[in-house]
Amino acid sequence: MSEPHKDRRAGLIAFGVLHILLGCFSFLLLLRIAAFAGNAAQNLFLDSAATVYFIATGIGSMRGRRWARALIAAVSGAWTVFGVLALAVLLFARTPPTAQAIIAVAIFSIALPLVLTLFYSSRDTALTADELDPKFRWTDRAPVPALALCAVLAFCSIETLMTSGRQTFVLFGHLLAGAPATLAMIALGILFAHLAIQVYRLRESAWWVLMLLHVIGGATSAMELQLRSPALWTTIAVGWIAYLCFLIWLRRYFVGSSGQAPAPVLST
Repeated sequence: MSEPHKDRRAGLIAFGVLHILLGCFSFLLLLRIAAFAGNAAQNLFLDSAATVYFIATGIGSMRGRRWARALIAAVSGAWTVFGVLALAVLLFARTPPTAQAIIAVAIFSIALPLVLTLFYSSRDTALTADELDPKFRWTDRAPVPALALCAVLAFCSIETLMTSGRQTFVLFGHLLAGAPATLAMIALGILFAHLAIQVYRLRESAWWVLMLLHVIGGATSAMELQLRSPALWTTIAVGWIAYLCFLIWLRRYFVGSSGQAPAPVLST
């Protein structure tokens, strides 16, 4: 017998429709890029992925699927964090941003995903989805915060592999050029993909690798940013500390976990 909770079916349907509308908007952007920017392969892929994601999760939300609820909560949470960082960088940029740009980022990159995160990560929504969809789903093997980290790592992997053809690449403070830069980016992209899989499996070794990468990356970035704007440096430092705290908090899911046992039904 399920725990007492408020029925969130109407919200699942309403926000599912919103996701489908966002998917349609992404599809229109995809058509525009395909028609006027034939060499924008990276944007084509991102808009294609966004279209599939929004429409698939929108349909899943309308049907009350647990995998859709968990995936939306995870992706929207990461979306909100990156929106906050984007707004901070925009405000501290050398060229003052326009009011329209600030409003657009605040609404579509912070407010919208924040509302989605709060709704889909709430206890009532999770229990409603559990009631509508009692079957075991693939998202039940990892808690929502770990799924969010998996999504970020998967995105970083694809982004790194798609930009591996550029001429230069800075790796831990060292400037690489030509073939070494390409090979380093390919290797880094493969590493991100591997870490995404291992985080989903809740492997403790993946957590240690992420912590090591974060510490080394922060140390090298601190040396490179000494001559930058103090406001920008402070923003990056706050983001670095916040991610460090998140990793430390997330460790509870990795300690003593074999990665095989499914997570609780309420995986928030």
